[in-house]
This record gives sequence, C-alpha cells and structure tokens, in this order.
Amino acid sequence: MSKQEEYIRTYDDEKEREFNILNLEQKYFDLLANVFGSDIFHQSLSKAEEWINFHYKDLHTWKKSNKVALACQRIVFYNVLKSLDKEIIGTYSSSISSDIAFETEDAVINIDSKTINFDENQLDWTRPFFGPNQSSFRNINWGIKGNENTNFEGFKVQFNLFSYDNFLGKPVLSYLISFLYRDKKGDDKFSWYRDNDREEKEFKSNLKLTVIPNGLISHYFENDLIVGVKDYNYKKNGNSYVEYDKKEDIPNQYDLEPITVGTKDGWYDPITKTPWLETSRGTGKERKIVYGHCTGINNVRMDYEELRFRKNGQNTPWDALKSWQINNE
Repeated sequence: MSKQEEYIRTYDDEKEREFNILNLEQKYFDLLANVFGSDIFHQSLSKAEEWINFHYKDLHTWKKSNKVALACQRIVFYNVLKSLDKEIIGTYSSSISSDIAFETEDAVINIDSKTINFDENQLDWTRPFFGPNQSSFRNINWGIKGNENTNFEGFKVQFNLFSYDNFLGKPVLSYLISFLYRDKKGDDKFSWYRDNDREEKEFKSNLKLTVIPNGLISHYFENDLIVGVKDYNYKKNGNSYVEYDKKEDIPNQYDLEPITVGTKDGWYDPITKTPWLETSRGTGKERKIVYGHCTGINNVRMDYEELRFRKNGQNTPWDALKSWQINNE
C-alpha cells in the first residue's frame, strides 16, 4: 500500500513544480532502470568480479576491505554516460551531491552507489541508509514519535541536497543503486551474492534501484520516511565520551524523563535539554551498556517497501524499486 498521498493539481507555480517533479522522478527512474538492467551493464559487473579475484591477494595486501566500491562507481558512471548521452548536457557543479551527478534539460540527477557485504552488513541491504549529502527529503525530527508526553523534541534529520537548484532552474533528483556481494574473511574470494536458496524475498537479487523522494514533495509522505538510524553521534570530553553507567549517576536525575528513540531507551534532561541514550562500549568481556550524551544522528534508514509504491503527477501508480540478478557470464 502506498504511503504517498494523491496529488491535486491547482495550476499555481508551487503545484506545477510538484507536478513536474512527480513525473520527472518516474521518467529518470525508467531511463536508469534500462541502463542497470541491460546485458552490457551486467557483463561489466561480471568482468569486475573476475578482475577482483585475479588480483585478490594484491587487494588484500593493500588492506582494501571493500574491494568493489570504486569499481562500481566507475561502471555506473561509464554506462549511464554512454547510454544517456542524449539526455546529459553537463556535469553538476555542486560540492554537495552524490557520487555521480549530472545535468539534463529538465533536472539534475544524483546517483549514489552502495556496495554491501552480505557477511557483514545485511541490514544495509534490506533497509537502505543515506548520509546528509545524499537526499533533499524533509523529514520530521527523529525520536519525537512515541515521546509526545515529554519535552524531548527529537533529533534533526539533516539532508543537504538542494530540492531545487535556483541557479539552474531545475529540480534535484536522488537515485540509489545498490550491489550485494560476498567477501568473507578467510575465504580469499570475492563474488556477487548468489545464494538464491534463501526464503527471504529481499535476497533473491544482488542489484537494485530506487529513488528517494525530492524534498519539495515530502509532504505527500507526511514528511516521515525515516525508519531507523545507522549512526548516532555522542559528545566527547577530550578523548573520552561523556557517559554514565546508570541513571542515578546522570545529573538532574530527579527531573529526567524516560524516552525511547528508535531501538534505544534513555532519559531526557529538560533542564539542560540533554538526551542520554543507551549505547555499548568496549568489546568482549569488557563490553557494557552505558548512557551516553547523544548530540544527533548521521546516516539514517528508509524502507524499500515505503519507497517503492509511488504515484506520478497524474496519480498513476508506479513501482520505484527494480531488482536484478548479476549472474556468472
């Protein structure tokens, strides 16, 4: 079921801009899907797999934990540039943009490429994450839901991309292409993920494309697409984190309000406006849970199932998620 509300056209400038963005996101999604679903693109990825395995020992010596990230960026850039040569009219000059950013006659296109190791970060495959410079979506503060009876106002979700570049007079659109691979420690072998015997539908593919809604149409999604946080930021005093082992040690303990932020429990100090969230410190037997002074969030997560069910400017439904399988050639 789509979370996106229907568009009502009123022919004022603001609504016309939204109308164009709703249609342009579908237009360029379809164009990119044709590129990433092509045999030529998949052959390039299979060739990269062979190259990495041929040079595996060298890459391991160079301490490359992710041996395919840069290759994927280059493969995406080359194939998009070659296939969309009639649409692309120039590069995008902004220093705040995705890995690949270019200008067309009617939009600025950002494409982020994420390479995910199945053996280490499965959640990154099922729930995509985005950094501050990878979207323009305007989300409500993270953590206010469920804490309405407290003074906690949540953490600001920081996205820095322009929704609309006024210098160019064009909307800035954001796409995500993700690759799933295996590079298990000790195996000395790289491969695209091909374990199709798993029951989970999310792992029936190793390549997928989606689009993050533009900031100017955020209200059609109730400004609420964030479902989790990958990275929380904690305050430091010199080289040490500001933290306490238990509630009784936290300043103003008798004024603290219990809060839950995502999967983290904690306390909010309304006097100093300080959130103290549970976090783990140490490793092995030294690992323990403490309350850390949380100052904000960094990478956030969305949900593919909420991103995929879209409507264009005519309110015609379309699927904003495409998946493919990179096979052995």
